[in-house]
Parts: sequence; C-alpha cells; structure tokens
Amino acid sequence: MTDNPFHKLPHKDLISTARYTPDEIRAVFATAAELKARRDVHTGVLRNKRLAMIFEKDSLRTRFTFDIGIQDLGGSAVFMDHRDARIGSRENVCDVAKNLERWADIIVLRTFKHRVITEMAACCDIPVINGLSDFLHPCQALADFFTLTELWGDVRGKRVCFVGDGNNT
Repeated sequence: MTDNPFHKLPHKDLISTARYTPDEIRAVFATAAELKARRDVHTGVLRNKRLAMIFEKDSLRTRFTFDIGIQDLGGSAVFMDHRDARIGSRENVCDVAKNLERWADIIVLRTFKHRVITEMAACCDIPVINGLSDFLHPCQALADFFTLTELWGDVRGKRVCFVGDGNNT
C-alpha cells in the first residue's frame, strides 16, 4: 500500500473553503484524484477509523457519499439524525463534541445553524466537516469544482454559473 494520501491535507477541519489557498485546494483535488484512480490500492487507508455523521437536515447524496466513501477506504460510519441528536437543545454542543471524539475519528455535521459546526470544531481535537449549514456547503462546492477540473483541466479564467439553492455551494 502507498503512503496515506490524507497526510497531505492542509487543515484539520473543513468548515469553509475560504481558509484554503488555491494551492491547498489543488492538493485536495490531487488527493481526490489519487483515491479515485487507485481505489484498489487505498482500500485500507481508513481501516478501523470511524466517521460520525450527525444530520439535522435530510440528505441523500451527502449521506450516501460519506457513508460509501469511508467504507471504500476501510472505515465505518455511524449515523444520527435530528430526532436523536438535538444538539443545542437536549445536548450542549461541546459536550457532544467531547463525547464524539472519544468514539469517532472524524465528524460530519449537516445542521441548520452554522455556529454549531464552528463551535463543535473548536471544542474537539478530531476533524469536523461541514456537510451543509445555513451558510455553506463546502463539500458540494469542492465536489463541483473537482468535477469541472476533471472535465476542463485548469478552471482559471473559466466562467461558471450556478443555478440552485444559494447556500448549497
């Protein structure tokens, strides 16, 4: 097996793409391309790693792709929806974060309030990924632009028009 491609990722959390430089985004895309092109080589990269998914908002594509993605890399996923989580009402955000970091290796949050994601990331030492908030959807934005780079190569200077829900980018 080759080296773990995740060691090349530039930041602990993915809450927004705003803190990523163009070179860091290209590094993320290079990692994605490596994983996509050589799936057979990377099947155990996340062996014994657990992904905690807490989704207050319904999802098809985001949930499915994270669940399948971690399984393809040898890890496992645990899902909790809005009926069980109730972060901020039944459970304090930091309390949830501290518990999750004992049980999981990474957290994906899909929530109605962006501050829940930033607060959780500040409260725990494991990576937190924004799976969609009322403010941003960085995974979707990265996936869209990764697809465009696969189709066009360098996207600098290209014009793109987004049609859809404004916070789904």
